[in-house]
Amino acid sequence: MIEADAQAFARVVRAGARQDHRAIRRALTVATGIPSQVGECAQQVLSIARRIRARVSPRYRVDLRCAEALARTAKQSAQALVAANRAWRRQRS
Repeated sequence: MIEADAQAFARVVRAGARQDHRAIRRALTVATGIPSQVGECAQQVLSIARRIRARVSPRYRVDLRCAEALARTAKQSAQALVAANRAWRRQRS
């Protein structure tokens, strides 16, 4: 996903350099899909963590809490990127 995100945003930058607003909107649509996928994956991690919490050995609960914290942060970051890309896309409409 990292490589796909870098490529998608590079298309946004190239379209911006050309001042091609239609291409910018298309590129932003594609670029928005990647953080959306990250957010979905993060939500899956959080769901799994909730399901297994009661069964996790006490010695590994700190690892589970760390995984949950990372997943929450990834989800929040993804949501922020999606919102920013959508706002930017609306500005180009």
